[in-house]
Amino acid sequence: MKVAAHPITTVEPALSPWWLRTVLIVMVLGFAGLITITSLAYRNAPPVPTQVLDAQGVPLFSSDDISEGQAIFLKYGLMNNGSIWGHGAYLGPDY
Repeated sequence: MKVAAHPITTVEPALSPWWLRTVLIVMVLGFAGLITITSLAYRNAPPVPTQVLDAQGVPLFSSDDISEGQAIFLKYGLMNNGSIWGHGAYLGPDY
């Protein structure tokens, strides 16, 4: 029989066990970093005042007003204006 008639069989080497270990290490470190950044963002968030007064002591707005404004900002997706129009978050507060 001729050599050309024999099927060519190539034995692929088995996947290294370090490939899976490396992927797991990267995933664990990546998620640990994301969790750390998220917890720092919530921990270092600016305080929301209970009430803001003008120089004469007249209330200008309260924490409820701030919460309602944030709800409107989220309801209309104004945080996405920068990705659509390229203006950053400048347009969201104007609405």
